[in-house]
Parts: sequence; structure tokens; C-alpha cells
Amino acid sequence: MRRKLLWLVMVLLLAGCTSGYEPGSYGSRRVGSPVEYARAAIPGWVRAEQEGLVVPLDGAFDIPGTGARIKLEAVWYSPLHTYLLYTTAGDRPFMATFIRTGWGTGMGDWGPNPYHHGYGAFSGEGFHQVMLLPPVERPLSADTLAVEVEKWYAMTPDKRSLAEPGTHVGPVAFELPVREEYLDPAPEQFALDREGTWLGRTLRVDRLEVSVGQARLHGSIALLPGEHEPGLGAELVFGDSVREMVGYVRGPNGSFVATFEPPDGWPAPVSLKLYGIQFKTEEVLEAVIPWGQFGGQEAVVKPADLLVMPFYDGAYRLHRVDPRGVSFEIMRPDRLPRVTPANAIPAAEFIGPDGETVTDMQRGGGHIGEGKDGVSYQFADEASPAMRAADEITVRFIHPPALLEFAETWSLVAP
Repeated sequence: MRRKLLWLVMVLLLAGCTSGYEPGSYGSRRVGSPVEYARAAIPGWVRAEQEGLVVPLDGAFDIPGTGARIKLEAVWYSPLHTYLLYTTAGDRPFMATFIRTGWGTGMGDWGPNPYHHGYGAFSGEGFHQVMLLPPVERPLSADTLAVEVEKWYAMTPDKRSLAEPGTHVGPVAFELPVREEYLDPAPEQFALDREGTWLGRTLRVDRLEVSVGQARLHGSIALLPGEHEPGLGAELVFGDSVREMVGYVRGPNGSFVATFEPPDGWPAPVSLKLYGIQFKTEEVLEAVIPWGQFGGQEAVVKPADLLVMPFYDGAYRLHRVDPRGVSFEIMRPDRLPRVTPANAIPAAEFIGPDGETVTDMQRGGGHIGEGKDGVSYQFADEASPAMRAADEITVRFIHPPALLEFAETWSLVAP
């Protein structure tokens, strides 16, 4: 299922421009200006400009101990983030990191990255990037906001590492202007009446809010007995632009508010692309691994030795054994809708013949080899020698999460 939740982990390789650095192919590109980069990289920036919410800045500061200089270009106080567009110019490009503000901690090169168009860009003016700061809450208590970039990292264009040793420099402190008129106006409200049911689970959406800086979908999900804490997999589409879900808050009785990236063009037709519903279960799955038959040797389990734990329409199937642990392939039927194990790692217990139980172990999920997806557990480092020498070990998956997958698109707002 194509369900992209809330943000990707950044790995950066960036190069400079005016000093002879050429932009590399990994996460950097050429633009005509810093604003061109912001318009492409930040969902909603174009509309925020049109609504007068992007605030021009004119501050410029030297980065201590370097020949580089930072120029503050503009700030947008979106309800999702405070986006601060900046440029560094000089002998080599620098990126802000370890950012502290008077209202929370920001992110520069580290941490989640919401941008879809690379990790910075270059023009004749220098290297352009955006500091990702916390959103500003109402009511405002001052007309300026303090920001301090504790460290700057020099970019290394010739290898996939963020910075060379000794290139962490800083700090730089400055203030940003803020006023009520810079903040997101009240959203437009659209009453909805859409409902769908798949394999006994029902999704209903009843309200959409669209502002300059975000879109919020209100609805509810009804599950079957023994299922709880549902989460929705979906995207909003404004015209031809797909916007990802960036927040999800559960309420009572299966209600939820899902937050999405905002549109650049408005008004526009709005549709909802639905991929699935994930939920927690009260199931406990149990099976016996013939540990001794593998003799402590790494092996891909042969079909004749398969251990399968059925789970709704799918299953966990023993895939690989090695001296430290095991991996299970997640099995899914080739049809929709279907309910199968979710792409999450269940809590597990591994139990030896004398009752010794291991719960503290290394766990992993995703690709497990041979082109298969699943979950893996390395428990033997925590097990006693007697348990590691046992002929059989019992595995129990405690309340594994499930995934209801389907594919539909609902029209929510007509043009």
C-alpha cells in the first residue's frame, strides 16, 4: 500500500555554485532564484504568496569563522511549520542545523524532511534551503521571535557525507517579525456526506477545512469487535496536485481529524484517494519453531518446513533462521479489499521449553531477503545457552496490527 506518513529521513549531499562547486546529482539542483526553490519545494507557498502571507526579510549575517554569509529571504507562518527561506553564499555552501527558537526546536539538515523537490538548490546568488521551525500559536505574545542556529554544517560535494570534520561552526542569532496578519486566516468549511464499507469496516467523512496553510478532513471509522485505534491511509488531490497526510488525531468513538498539505491553487476540485485502514487487534498468534532441526545454521526455510501463522486474509510465514533469530514473511492474497498483517513489527515473545521467555530483542521490518517483505527478530543474544540449544522454541505475536487495504477515489468538492 502506498501510504506515506508524515515525513522522510534526510540523507544529504549538496554542492556549492559561485565558488566553483557544481551541484551534485544527489539532492541538489539549479534554480533561477531562492523563491523559485521555495515555490517548488514547499506545498502551499505559491498560494501563501498570493494571499500576502509570505513575509520578505532583509537580515544578513556572517557565519563565524568562515567566509560564508547568510541572507534571510522570507518567512511563512504556516499552521504546519514556520518556513524560513535563506541563502548562504561564499567559499562553500553551509546548511543550518541545531536550531533553537523561543517557542520550540527547529530542524535544518537533520530530521524529517517534508520537501519533494530535493534538499536545497543553487542559483547565482548561492545555496538555498529552508529552516523548518515550529508553528506559531495564537495569541501572539510579542512582535518578534528569537531564533538561534547553534551550528552550521559545510556541505561536502565529493562524497555522501554531510560535512567534513571541523566544519561545524556557529552560532548565529536573529529575530523574525511576526504579526497577527501574517498568520493563517480562518479556513473555508465544506460539509461532506460520504461513506464506504469494506469487509465490515466503515469509513465516513463529514467535513473538509481548507486554509492557506493546511487542509483538514474530519470523519470517523467503525471497526469490528476486538479491533481498535484505526488509522487512515489517504491523500487529498487538489486539481492535479496530490497532497500527503502529515497529521492524524484520533478522537472518541472512532472519530478523527486528518491534516494534509495545502493546495497551491485555490479554488480547485478536491478528491480523496483512499488506500486503507490500519488498526490494532487483540489477537495473540502462537506457533512452535523447530529450532533444533536447523542445527544453529543459517537457512532459508524450505516449503516442506514452513511454519505459518494465519492472520485475517494473510499470514506470517517463517522465512529464515540463523543462529541469533528468525524472520517471517508477510503473506498477502492477490486481491482487494483484503485484511492482512500491517507493515509494522508486532510485539513478540520467544519461549524456551523450560518457560524461559525473551521479550527484549532486536527487531526489524521491511525487506528480509529474496525479494520478500516481513519482520525479523534477533533473540538469541538475550537467551540462555539452554534455550539456544533447544529443539523447539515457541513464538507468540502479541496483538499484531492489521491492515485493511482497498483502493477508491472519492470526489469531495466539485469545481
